[in-house]
Amino acid sequence: MSTSVYKPIIKTITIAAASAYTKLSATELIASGRIAALSTNSGTATLKDSDGHEMSLIKGDEAYVNEIDLSQLQVKGTENDVLTFIGTVS
Repeated sequence: MSTSVYKPIIKTITIAAASAYTKLSATELIASGRIAALSTNSGTATLKDSDGHEMSLIKGDEAYVNEIDLSQLQVKGTENDVLTFIGTVS
């Protein structure tokens, strides 16, 4: 019987500019976990996947992802707002 090994990951993503999308990872990184917009953020963050689908996260909101490449997920929103990703990499 084989056993999968999962490595924990915690990432902090600071939105650099309001009009530009930022990738959640610069390189391919397959992970499952929770993306959360900090409750102290001043605006709404927009997540966009590689197919162009968008989803909004208001401050304090979160979304769960399963086995997604974080380099294919982008975010934009209010400059200096922060998102966190807490999960596992397989």
